[in-house]
Amino acid sequence: MIKYLFILLLPITVFAADNIPAQLDSLDNYASLFWNTTGSSTDQMSQARRYFSINAGIQAVCDVAPAIEKIDTLLIATSNALNSDFNRLASVFRMTNDTLVPLQIINTNDVDTLLMKTSKDEFAHDKTNKASPNICYAHNGRLHTLPKYISSKVGDTLLVNYYANDVKLASGTDSTKVLPKYRMAIIYYAIGVRYQMIGLDELAVTYFNLFGQSLMKQSDVKGIIE
Repeated sequence: MIKYLFILLLPITVFAADNIPAQLDSLDNYASLFWNTTGSSTDQMSQARRYFSINAGIQAVCDVAPAIEKIDTLLIATSNALNSDFNRLASVFRMTNDTLVPLQIINTNDVDTLLMKTSKDEFAHDKTNKASPNICYAHNGRLHTLPKYISSKVGDTLLVNYYANDVKLASGTDSTKVLPKYRMAIIYYAIGVRYQMIGLDELAVTYFNLFGQSLMKQSDVKGIIE
């Protein structure tokens, strides 16, 4: 029994140092090392459900950690549509004459409060000069700026650094773009989902807590989920 446990735990030790695999079937195999095999029928889970749990873990990581960071440029226009994989803003700069001017990012929930506390004139269209927005927020897949530009004064470009969602992994050979240091959190969350699926809620909570603890070990996540 001792020899068996050593063999079982060895791969965990090898992969622990930012070495968790990226490929879906490898993530699934690695997650199986944490599955509490008791010989009961609940140990058997279809591949579809296992893959679902891995994708759920990937999404959970993308929602709270800077796991996939991308850059986009938006020409000031009426739509300002963000990429389809957009999750949330990291930083935004207005590019004017080769100069980068940072914009303050606010949450969508704070927009109404901000507008109520500020005179309408401050956020009104500038009828004489091009408005210079200093605030932005993302809503319904678009980037909004305050003050707004008027259509006749369009010209600046916004440099948008954002955190992205990963694509859904379907084939076993598909690989996640989530950075290696966050992949242990994917495993913990996936196991939590699997225990939740079979009604073992206490074990599910244990692994969801491990998910949070794993992320909190990363300095760039602290403060985001606290």
